[in-house]
Amino acid sequence: MPSQSRLVALVTVLTVLAGCSSGETAAPVATPAAAAVSPFAVPDPAPTTLDKNTPVGPDGASVQVGTAQVTVPAGAVTAETSIHVPETAAIDRQLAELYGQPVGVQHDAPLQKPVSVRWSLPPMSDVQRASLVLVHWNEGDRAWEPRPDRQFRLEGDVLSAELTEFSFWDWVANAGQTVGEITGARKDGPKCGGAALPPWVRGVVDPDEGTSAAAVRVCFEPDHDDLVTVRVVNNRPFTQQLMMSSGNQSWAWTWPGPGGQDVAAAVYEAARAAFDSKTSYLLPPLTEVAVGVDRPAEPGPIFIGATAKVTRVTVLTDVVRFAMDQVNVGGFDNPLLTAFVQAVYECGGKQLLNRHKAAVEGRWATCMRFFAGPKLLVIDELGYLPLPGDGASALFQVVNQRYLKSSTILTTNVGIADWATAFGDATVAAAMLDRLLHRATVVGIDGPSYRLRSHQDTSDKLRKAVNARVS
Repeated sequence: MPSQSRLVALVTVLTVLAGCSSGETAAPVATPAAAAVSPFAVPDPAPTTLDKNTPVGPDGASVQVGTAQVTVPAGAVTAETSIHVPETAAIDRQLAELYGQPVGVQHDAPLQKPVSVRWSLPPMSDVQRASLVLVHWNEGDRAWEPRPDRQFRLEGDVLSAELTEFSFWDWVANAGQTVGEITGARKDGPKCGGAALPPWVRGVVDPDEGTSAAAVRVCFEPDHDDLVTVRVVNNRPFTQQLMMSSGNQSWAWTWPGPGGQDVAAAVYEAARAAFDSKTSYLLPPLTEVAVGVDRPAEPGPIFIGATAKVTRVTVLTDVVRFAMDQVNVGGFDNPLLTAFVQAVYECGGKQLLNRHKAAVEGRWATCMRFFAGPKLLVIDELGYLPLPGDGASALFQVVNQRYLKSSTILTTNVGIADWATAFGDATVAAAMLDRLLHRATVVGIDGPSYRLRSHQDTSDKLRKAVNARVS
């Protein structure tokens, strides 16, 4: 396990980053007046309707829409209601997400019964299947909104759901997993003994009971002193936060699951020290934990509820976990500086230099927003190291996003005439220079290195002293 000082450093970094990300403490960022489009605008692929439009009457019908089957049950609409199921175009695979077939139902009045939709899924990895979530098209925002509250069933390669509130529904894989390289399949549900719960418990409700695709899976069993043990499995490849939502209760105790000796275990231990409270508890990805619930102090019927969700805290935890997992921990005498530099480096430079990896993991859109957002971006020592793969293309996209919107300072040891050779792509180099030099001031710096100046002064003094002694 890491040293105590490094653990303290991780706690401090997580706490500082949480404060910086909080809407209550962060300073507002003004949008540049010259920007016609916000640098944070990353459009979602909109659903597109085709010419075919199938009418459905009060008797119901089943309509095939691409790889999806839409079944409108009898009685879902009245004879006076107009309802149509439009044919939609499939959404091409995106850099960050994998989309299914958009499904829409056009109706003039509320549906009396939910519409059943069955999607045929393409081949996907275990991690992609674990990240499946239903999304609903918001026409006002022109965006797909994740709806983790909408339950669905997975049966082999078929995803099915009962839906209302149309305009359009779809599924997305890898939505919400913007950082991390967490692998693994879905977790089996927790195992409880099946013994009777304490007499004060009239019953328990698990809305997702028996659903293998549920975000969390739970079971209940009796504990000593009239307590109830709740075993919880995070069934997602990213961190979630379990929070008491009703009943005015606190955890009687918590158990973090089997211990580990790796970097990830250290990060989650530090995150728990920084963020856990009497009513909230971090759930590491694809991990089983347990919490204790005590008998309410107040008499009378009380509903005790808890929910698991993704929060700023869980995202920050995953960012730091990924940083500490990928970059060698060490190299500085100050462990706080070590942790902080590694987190910032992973969030920034490494992703820029490895666009393909970020794109495959679904992090490229987040990475671009990170670089496009600041009013001033400083890119130091460009050209000292070769750009791997399509790094030049990635750098051009950053420059292009910021062009005429925000300021950029760039230092390099490569002359303008040599950019094509340095970047390995004359076209990209020319396009990048065109945007960088427009309205730019070029400052040429010549002379000895500033870092070597002190060394040269010391060498001169030593030489003079030696010569004086010799003579």
